[in-house]
Amino acid sequence: MLIALDTSTHISGIALYDGAVRAEVVWDSGRNHTAQILPQLDLLLRHSGVMRGDLRAVVVALGPGSWSGLRVGLSIAKESVWRAICRCSASARSMLSRASSRLRQCPSSR
Repeated sequence: MLIALDTSTHISGIALYDGAVRAEVVWDSGRNHTAQILPQLDLLLRHSGVMRGDLRAVVVALGPGSWSGLRVGLSIAKESVWRAICRCSASARSMLSRASSRLRQCPSSR
């Protein structure tokens, strides 16, 4: 089961895909991506009968869009990978690697 996240604009979306779209939710999140994405994800999983352990991949919209919105989607994907509930898509994994290396170069992160 693949989960797709789009937090790049004020219209956010989450979809579950398993050969076909199994469930999706789209809403006007405004600038509240952070507060709304996880409750919406939990609701979508619960209503579709999918457990987090069923997720095997995550795909994240990479824009164009607001940097803050993109960070929310990428943070959810990165956390999912770290928790080993799914694998990150190659494009998102590459972006996360570049962002992590840039963060290590920042004086405040040392």
